[in-house]
Amino acid sequence: MKLEEISDINKWFNETDLVEIEFKKGDCSLNLVKEGEKKGNTKISSALSSIVSPDIGVFSFTKKGKSVSFKEGDSVKKGDVVGYIDVMGKNIEVVSNVDGKIKVVCVNDNDIVEYSQLLFIVE
Repeated sequence: MKLEEISDINKWFNETDLVEIEFKKGDCSLNLVKEGEKKGNTKISSALSSIVSPDIGVFSFTKKGKSVSFKEGDSVKKGDVVGYIDVMGKNIEVVSNVDGKIKVVCVNDNDIVEYSQLLFIVE
C-alpha cells in the first residue's frame, strides 16, 4: 500500500463518525482508532456499507464486451455491477448490495483478491 493511499484513508476516516476501522488491501492491513477510544468491541453507528469479493480470483473493471468504471464519489445503486472477479477463466460479477456513493475504492484493476475481501466502501 502506498503512503499516499494511507494518507487518503486516514483523512477520510477522520471526517467520518467512525471510531475504529480495519482496512486490508492485499498483504497490507491498517487499523485506525480515534484518540480516546477503545480498540475492539466498540459499537459503531455509521451509514457506511461495504462491497466485498464474492470469490478468490483476479479483480477487473472489465470483461469481454463490458466495462464498468466506478471511482470515489460516484453514485451506485443496489444491483449495479461494480467489477468482475476472474476465477480460472470464469467471470463472476461483483454487485453492489446498497444504494449510495462510493467513498473508498479499495482495489485496483488486476489485483488478486480473497474471498470476502473489502473492495469498496459505500456511504
